[in-house]
Amino acid sequence: MAAKWPRFRIHPYVAGPAAGASLGCLGPLLIGVDNHAVQAVHIIASTGCSWVALAFFVGLSQATRLKAAIMAPLALITGVLAYYLVKVLQGGYRTFDLNTDPMGTDIHISWAEVCDHFTVWCSAATVLGPLLGAAGNTARSRQLRDLPARMAVPVLVIIESARRLSLSAAFSPPASRATWTATLAISIAAATVILTIASVRHWRTRSDRNAIV
Repeated sequence: MAAKWPRFRIHPYVAGPAAGASLGCLGPLLIGVDNHAVQAVHIIASTGCSWVALAFFVGLSQATRLKAAIMAPLALITGVLAYYLVKVLQGGYRTFDLNTDPMGTDIHISWAEVCDHFTVWCSAATVLGPLLGAAGNTARSRQLRDLPARMAVPVLVIIESARRLSLSAAFSPPASRATWTATLAISIAAATVILTIASVRHWRTRSDRNAIV
């Protein structure tokens, strides 16, 4: 009798915040690592594309649009919290008061600055998260009218990659240019595949209807 391996399933309610926390930690933790692959991950994880994709795919994993609209911003907020927590633990946001400590010996964390940044990005997550999550959930549909939702992430990544390459063509290090060039190629390929699959499905549906008539 064949042995049965235990099945492990991550609940969607846990997977979203866990993915957000992982993304939030990756950006600051990978700074300065002398490895081309790690540098590429750091570059992508530190840009808006990854956060958009996070909210989108969290929405995609949810069974209903309402759950997607709730879980996507929750994942983003968890990621923002993880990001700033890591930055503080790494020694960021340190300051001192020149008026009371001219020698700069009393260095402390500027919690006001941390809270300001955290509030700004959490506000953005609260506004954009439900929209991106709903778009991700809509992408579960195979209807042709929902094709824009399925194309949302590839198109945004294409725009971001092209913008990064055009703005930093003469100033970015080779690793950054190579990363964005590969990202652009992959996103174009993904968009092409999505469009091809949608076209084939639409053509087959029309053929089946014509055959019935």
